[in-house]
Amino acid sequence: MAVADSLRSSFKERANELLDEIEEAMLEFEKQPDDCELLWRSFRAMHTIKGSGAMFGFDDVSIVAHEVETLLRMAIDGELTFSRDVISVTLAAHDLICNMLNTSGDDNFERTEKSSRIVSCLKEIAQRRLGGR
Repeated sequence: MAVADSLRSSFKERANELLDEIEEAMLEFEKQPDDCELLWRSFRAMHTIKGSGAMFGFDDVSIVAHEVETLLRMAIDGELTFSRDVISVTLAAHDLICNMLNTSGDDNFERTEKSSRIVSCLKEIAQRRLGGR
């Protein structure tokens, strides 16, 4: 296995671990909505996925992760109430990133469509909040 392939494989493995952490945090956050550490944990994990994804050529992953990271940061900063709707779209982005990392890309069109919808939804939530200041 080439070094680049080995590094990409390592990234995918680590990203999947981080995605598991995010999923656990989101599900726990529904039970403990005042636990800011859950948001920070998710933010740090998504930040790592975003940066590492871009570094290893997973640009589609990085784009989705960036939008989730933005919402998480807004929630941490008190600019956004982290509601059930935001949790749902975060979990949808989680599922999409998992799919992007763990499929061969044969369903690229469907994945691109889903990615576009989720990114649009994430941006819309952020814009609604920013516009409502």
